[in-house]
Amino acid sequence: MKIQIQTQSALIGINSTNGQLSIKQNNRPMQLRATQGKLYLKSEAPVLLIDQRRCFSEAGLKSTMELSHKYSQKGKMAALEAVAKIASEGKELADIHKGDALSRQAKRRAMPKERQIVFDMIPKSRPEIKVIRGEVTGMYEKGEIDVQMNDYKPQINYQRGKLDIYLKQKPSIQIEYVGNNLDVYE
Repeated sequence: MKIQIQTQSALIGINSTNGQLSIKQNNRPMQLRATQGKLYLKSEAPVLLIDQRRCFSEAGLKSTMELSHKYSQKGKMAALEAVAKIASEGKELADIHKGDALSRQAKRRAMPKERQIVFDMIPKSRPEIKVIRGEVTGMYEKGEIDVQMNDYKPQINYQRGKLDIYLKQKPSIQIEYVGNNLDVYE
């Protein structure tokens, strides 16, 4: 006896549509505007004053005022000394009882005066130095930053996808008897 079996599997069908997602973002969500700060500086240079008049005076390099004062004092002293000398010599001549006054006066005038040589370093004084400090004053203008925020939210659009599942082919089993003999056993 022969049996023939035929089977057919079930088949399912799937139809799908993908979901769609789109996102739009604002390109410039923030705007900045900046103003730079400014620094203004004003400086006054320091001044160095050096007064060397006393040093030059000691070295013989005097101003005309100093020279005229010095020589006027020197002339005044020379005049006073000359008057004193003349008065002294006159008194000496008046004292006849002391003897030969004229010869003594002539002898004094004929003798050379003693000269003194003095070695000294000049200048003895230091220059007067005065410093007037300079000043730096500053003014600062602060800068500003202006920030403007636009709509920052993204625009999101989503369309759902679809998934359809269906039975495309039903399952089946077919059993057939093939042949003409039927064996029956007792």
